[in-house]
Amino acid sequence: MKNRDPRIAVRIQARMLLGRDWVDVSIQNLSSRGLMAKTRADVTQRSYVEIRRGDHIVVGRVVWCRGGAFGLRSQDRIDITGMVGGARSGASSTASPEAMRTERRAGTRNDTPHPSARRADRSRLFARRLELVAIGAAGVSGCVAIAFIAARSLQAAFAPALTALGG
Repeated sequence: MKNRDPRIAVRIQARMLLGRDWVDVSIQNLSSRGLMAKTRADVTQRSYVEIRRGDHIVVGRVVWCRGGAFGLRSQDRIDITGMVGGARSGASSTASPEAMRTERRAGTRNDTPHPSARRADRSRLFARRLELVAIGAAGVSGCVAIAFIAARSLQAAFAPALTALGG
């Protein structure tokens, strides 16, 4: 049997991006690579979700779901002390449910992008460069083919003139 990271039992209120909607979620336990949570929303196995608590973001894939509970395997390591310690530096860790429902997207964001966002940006840039190289190679190949076809056509058209001139 596989060794599992130790679970820490908690009761943390957070917000979860499920599809296009933000829903309330209650985190029940945490480990360094996953969590168990409960929600009233319909969560499906193998779907990707984003859970936010203040400045802390956990992105992962739902690996199981039973009733309103589900297990999440995170893409990156989870900052357990940060998640448990409080929502945001200077903010109260006992935020009211109404405060948890308020979207924070209108405020200023942290300038440091999430590691998975940086990785996605690098992959996108690599793909663009690779596409440009492929299109350029196809264009050069096309031009070379057209040049050979034009040379053969001109050679066939001028062959009688060259023989008449003695060349």
